[in-house]
Amino acid sequence: MGFSKVDKKLMAIAKKLIKDKDLQWDLYQEMSIHLWQVKRECPDESEAWYLNGCRYCAINYLKRGKSIDSKQRPDIHIENLYTSLPDGSSEIIPIIGNNEYESEIVISDLVDKIKAKLTETRRKILDYLLDGFTEKEIGEHLKISQQAVSKHRRTIQQVAAQFLL
Repeated sequence: MGFSKVDKKLMAIAKKLIKDKDLQWDLYQEMSIHLWQVKRECPDESEAWYLNGCRYCAINYLKRGKSIDSKQRPDIHIENLYTSLPDGSSEIIPIIGNNEYESEIVISDLVDKIKAKLTETRRKILDYLLDGFTEKEIGEHLKISQQAVSKHRRTIQQVAAQFLL
């Protein structure tokens, strides 16, 4: 079975969240269904918006357990709003709402508010970060140094932090 670009990103999200291969496949399937439903309801959103919604759907799936033989997973770790990853990339993690749809709305609103305070370059960097690109990859796309991307990311984090206080 050939995977599309989005399918590969969904599998990457599942792999980041859990090590168990069977559960990764379950998460991928849950996120695929979620993506299909949300694309029908909100057809004009960005890929990053859809992927973030899928990620939160997967986190909620892990937290609540889904089947009779699934245990509740209250020990799932959800990172802070902004976090640097070991590979040099960074992601912005939303505040989780009471359900996946509420979370998506909170996320979307938060990202829109953050973007309104950013320059065009920083908005592009934020979009790349939300799409899962590393600082190095972003630098290559925008033809700027990784250090410049890192500096912009820190500024984006500072702007994002203003909305959490």
